[in-house]
Amino acid sequence: MKKITIMFIIMLAFCLQSNAQDTCATATVVTPGTITGTTITIGTGSAEMAPSGDDSVWFVYTATADGTINVNACLGGADTDLSIGTGTCGALTGVVNNDDSCDLGDGDAYASEIDGYAVVIGADYYIEWSNEWSEGPFDWSLTFTPAPTCTAATIDSSDVTETCNPDGTGTFTVDIVVSDAGDAGSVFNDDTNTYPVVAGIVSAGPYNSGESVTIELVSLDEDCSSTVGTFTFTCPQPAPDNDECSGAITIACDGQYVGDTTNATPEDEDPGQCTTSAGTAGAVWYTFIGANSNDAGAAAGSVGDDVTLDLSLSTFDTKIRVFSGVCGDLTCVAGDDDGGTGNTSLVTIPSIVGTEYYVLVHGFSANAGTYTLDVSCVAPPTCTAATIDSADEVETCNPDGTGTFTVDIVVSDAGDAGSVFDDGTNTYPVIAGTVSAGPYNSGESVTIEFVSLDEDCSFTVGTFSFTCPQPAPANDNCDGALALECGVTITGTTDGATASGLDTTCGSFGSTDGRDLFYTFDADGVSSYTVSLDQPAGSFALDGVVIVYSGLCNDLTNIDCDDSGNPEAVTLDTPAAGTYTVRIFDYTGVADFTLDLTCTAPPACTAATIDSSTVVESCNPDGTGTFTVDIVVSDAGDAGSVFDDGTNTYPVVAGTVLAGPYNSGDSVTIELISLDEDCSSTVGTFEFTCPPPAPDNDDVAEAINIPVGNTVCETIVIGTNVGATDTVENDNEADCGSFNPAGDVWFKVVVPSTGEVTIETSAADDNPIADTLMTVYSGASGSLVEIGCSDDDGVSFFSLIELTGLTAGDILLVRVWEYQDNLKGNFNICAWSPSTLGLADNTFNEFAYYPNPVKDVLTLESPNAIDKIEVFNVLGQRIVAIDSQNTIQKIDLSNVQTGAYFVKVSIGNQIKIIRVIKE
Repeated sequence: MKKITIMFIIMLAFCLQSNAQDTCATATVVTPGTITGTTITIGTGSAEMAPSGDDSVWFVYTATADGTINVNACLGGADTDLSIGTGTCGALTGVVNNDDSCDLGDGDAYASEIDGYAVVIGADYYIEWSNEWSEGPFDWSLTFTPAPTCTAATIDSSDVTETCNPDGTGTFTVDIVVSDAGDAGSVFNDDTNTYPVVAGIVSAGPYNSGESVTIELVSLDEDCSSTVGTFTFTCPQPAPDNDECSGAITIACDGQYVGDTTNATPEDEDPGQCTTSAGTAGAVWYTFIGANSNDAGAAAGSVGDDVTLDLSLSTFDTKIRVFSGVCGDLTCVAGDDDGGTGNTSLVTIPSIVGTEYYVLVHGFSANAGTYTLDVSCVAPPTCTAATIDSADEVETCNPDGTGTFTVDIVVSDAGDAGSVFDDGTNTYPVIAGTVSAGPYNSGESVTIEFVSLDEDCSFTVGTFSFTCPQPAPANDNCDGALALECGVTITGTTDGATASGLDTTCGSFGSTDGRDLFYTFDADGVSSYTVSLDQPAGSFALDGVVIVYSGLCNDLTNIDCDDSGNPEAVTLDTPAAGTYTVRIFDYTGVADFTLDLTCTAPPACTAATIDSSTVVESCNPDGTGTFTVDIVVSDAGDAGSVFDDGTNTYPVVAGTVLAGPYNSGDSVTIELISLDEDCSSTVGTFEFTCPPPAPDNDDVAEAINIPVGNTVCETIVIGTNVGATDTVENDNEADCGSFNPAGDVWFKVVVPSTGEVTIETSAADDNPIADTLMTVYSGASGSLVEIGCSDDDGVSFFSLIELTGLTAGDILLVRVWEYQDNLKGNFNICAWSPSTLGLADNTFNEFAYYPNPVKDVLTLESPNAIDKIEVFNVLGQRIVAIDSQNTIQKIDLSNVQTGAYFVKVSIGNQIKIIRVIKE
């Protein structure tokens, strides 16, 4: 429940922007103790910045020894920029800046850190943190690393120098340029050999192509040791032999050729896209000469094999192109992208005997890898197939929708003698000219085969069918309308119907081209009639419209229509006597339908006239009670009618009939029952529940006391808003949340001797509500002063208020209500003092904990040894207990559920309770 808008945050930030403006001149002094040994922490703390986006916090550190410092705001808090420099305010030198170098825990780098900044003993170093848009607080630390006593070698550069052979083998060396050798005795170590460090160029190696080597600078004093770097080099591999058209590899039928385009170069000169685009990765070439596998002596230029080039077994997205001609002057024959398996390629070409073909294999776009080229050939047939120019249906239809059709096959070359057309029943000799097959009946489907003495020349001519148009239904026009009968269902279809052209506007649609059908019915002047259009059971195709007209066919008047969805229905209540026309159609064209006419004769009885029926309740203070239903009757109708509630009956009389009483919470349905069932009806269903009694603490004067415990939620009080009413106190307004108090209940807390108290709500075990708001007041009823307000500061959507600086013995009034006051139920509330022992001494000075919120590990730091640490959940259950005796203690919370927790820290005889949020 995010109820504080971004606009409110922006306004708040504007109002607070001048609250804290630190300057270089007022920088906080960081004073280290004696610095000895390795890296140590010389300062930690927390700082606050206003949310203005231009606030700064300054620190100054005077180095007491030579070395380097690490300035770190990565401990959490704000989005900060960081700078550090030396000298005096207004004249800083050696300034280094940093922004967004470390992660605050949400995956985005916002906080700042500068590591390894060199400092000189006695010099002042000014550190500025400034925020970009967010407010603090943020945690910081300053650590110091003493300068080494040795002199490290100065390395200017380290570069790889390679020596490669044409076959892709080779070696490389690492040339390290040293301008200062540092202390004597240092070496470069590659884990196999060592090389003395001298001023000049030190060559390490050689190493084999593809090898990876890490070189360390190893000094007699390990403080001056370092890693030079990790180096590797791989010589380029040679291109395949068929990388260019001139080196194309000859392929043959039924051959399989495996290769790799990884080291191939792109095609040397694009010979044309050839029905598919060129690639930017390596390409390889193959070649073959067209031949006839059945006739080794076939003449050049005659029909050769159908050659299939298949890359389906390749490991990447391939393309293939086939050309004729010579290298440098190629002509496209065919190409393919994804005709093989997956994204591989496959192409089949009819070859010409004696023609040389070139095949280019490459990848889609920049794809490359291992490929397999399968070559297969199918020899041309030895027979001569017929040449068919066309094959068309020729129909002959009758007015009743019956008829026949033939298939006229136009042949320009009959091919080899003895061929026939076969339809599965009859055969027809193949001759040059037109061959008529058939006739076949309307609606029939026939497949005609060309059958040759040599099956290599046989093929399928095609599958043919034709259905004669059906005659229009008899009621296609208004003049042929069919009569509807009461209670009789008509099942039909709009198939064959034509559009009458009548204009129709029904609902949000208009139509003049519906394939409509017409029906009529006669009204007697006293009955009611309903025409209902629906789709047959199991059908979902009808998008129907039903329209009812009065008047003659040449002068129809639209009375009513419906296209609301299946079923569509039009009801006429006691229309004038006469003939009415019904028009139906389907918006989508053709659909099956059912059509019903329901006729309702007027009742022979006179029904009672009921003007109103009202619930009248009678409730007791304890929430019990009864209610009656008062039925006002202006005309009792036929004698003998009664009101029936399922248990009792009440005579129907003109006036007010009292039904009941019924118990609070009952639901009762009352029927009007007439001697003639046509005049019976349902009066209605009635129910009423008396409001529950208000809780004992519904008013401020009856506020329930909450004991103040020494530990988190030591004593839990169960509250409820069931039956709670609105209290008129403090103008019924709150300084938090989106909803002011309503349906509220009251508690009171006596301030303990510490002058501090925390009050929190949480979910109850039985009939819980899930969202509370809470305010805390000082003063008395009629003159309350709000001192705390909380919406979602507790766990989930519950409330938590922490108060300090209170006067011991004062009585605080606590008001709790449910967000929006639309849910009723129970909740827990408790109060405790963060420390009943007091903090008279300085035990917790410089105590720190971070990060907060915590994701995995919470760190506690104290200048004094921490005796004991306990972690409690909001229900007061202890989930962690550590006997520490350390000044720095880490607590693993990685397996703890998300939410709020309280950490009780014991140092000496003092206790401090802190609140942390687990992400």
